[in-house]
Parts: sequence; C-alpha cells; structure tokens
Amino acid sequence: MSEMGVVKHLLDAYLAIAEAGSRIAVPTHCLYPSNSSVTVYVTGGALEIRVSDEGGAIDEISAHGLKVEDADRLLHPFCKRAGLRHDKGAIYSPSVPIERLPSMVVLVANASSAAAKAGLDKFKIRLRRDLKEELRRVLQLRFSEERIHSHSVLTGQSTRQYHFDNVVDIGSKKRLVMDAVLPDAASINAKAVAHLDLKQVDDSTIIQRIVYDDQDKWASADLNLLQTVATIVPFSAIDRQLDRIGAA
Repeated sequence: MSEMGVVKHLLDAYLAIAEAGSRIAVPTHCLYPSNSSVTVYVTGGALEIRVSDEGGAIDEISAHGLKVEDADRLLHPFCKRAGLRHDKGAIYSPSVPIERLPSMVVLVANASSAAAKAGLDKFKIRLRRDLKEELRRVLQLRFSEERIHSHSVLTGQSTRQYHFDNVVDIGSKKRLVMDAVLPDAASINAKAVAHLDLKQVDDSTIIQRIVYDDQDKWASADLNLLQTVATIVPFSAIDRQLDRIGAA
C-alpha cells in the first residue's frame, strides 16, 4: 500500500484529505470559533509522521482583526497539556510512528481549536458604547427637549468657563449638570477640573453628577478622584439616580 493509501486508511473517519505539496491536508471535525473546520497537515515518511496546524489557531485570531503579540506564549499551555510543541505560532506533534497518526490529528486539532478560542476571549475588543449619546437618550426620555441644554458653558469659581455635556432644568430653579467620563487620563482630568471649579462656586441650585460606564475597566483611584469633585453614577444605575434627584 502506498504512503498516501496508508494515510487514507488510517484517517477514513475524517473528511476528504488532500495533498498539499509535500504535506497532506486533513480537514477535521474540530471547529474554530468562526465554525470553520480545523485543518491539520501531515508530513513525514512511511514509518514516522508529524502533524501540525501550520499556524491555524493564530490565523483564526488574526482573521478577527486581533493582533497576537506573543503567539508561542498563548499556545504553550495548550501544547504542554497535550504533549505537543509550538514554534513561531504553529502547533505540531513530535515525530511519532505512523500508527499514532489518528490520535495526533485529534490532539493537534483540539489544541488548535482551544487556543484560538482562548485567544479570541483574551484579545477581543469590546465595542465601547457611545456613553455621551446613551446618556443624552436617557435624559430625553425623562425631560422635554427644551429643558436639556447640550454642551452648555458654565463659569467656575476661578472665572474660567467650561463646557458640560448636559445641563438640565429640573424645576425649583435647579439645574442638573450631568457629564459622561471615559476611562482615560485626558477625560478624567478634564471632568475633574471642570466639576471641582464649578463645585467651588457653592451654588445650591446646581446638582453635579459624573456618569461612568461600569462595563469598562476602571481603576479605583480614578473613581475615587472623581468622587471628590462630584457624585459619580454608574451608567447601569442612571435611572435610579434620576428617580432620586426627581424626588429630592
């Protein structure tokens, strides 16, 4: 029986295999997160073979627009537990007797699939909501349009003027100054300075609130800083906060 015949016989449980140059491509029943089949590649001779994913796991992650800075570090735990190896982003088996070919195909395919899933979970970019726009929509559901003033200019105790996202007339001659803040230094510093200066005016008709997206990762030190200049409100609690303000 020819080498190709031996491989076909050993892998008859798999999908149709194909020659790819000096390698044999074996599509498996394992799937990547995109639901595409994990294909492994067999090289070697009549007595010993080696199986590799030829970088398939890393290619799957890259296809989602994500960059893997250290591919081998990502692959290492998945290879170690299966007795496999990795190099330059590819998972591969040691050279083994050809009789072990089916088990090596399963091990490499499973490792490649698991590594791709782990990489996507680790590197995926959560789409950040447009917090300013979302906050604006919430206020529009609560207050009439003429009571909401966007990008209003107010003067702080230093006489410096600041632009605030929303200033809402809430009755009893009171105004709600409600800003959205992002978890980056520029946004945090700008909101902290503006609200602190406005707070020092000591105007009892002004209610200050800073809204942050609690789905984002926030350092406790940043939230503590903002809390010293105004009441901070997680976006998930915005409705309850407005209820309390309305009842005050």
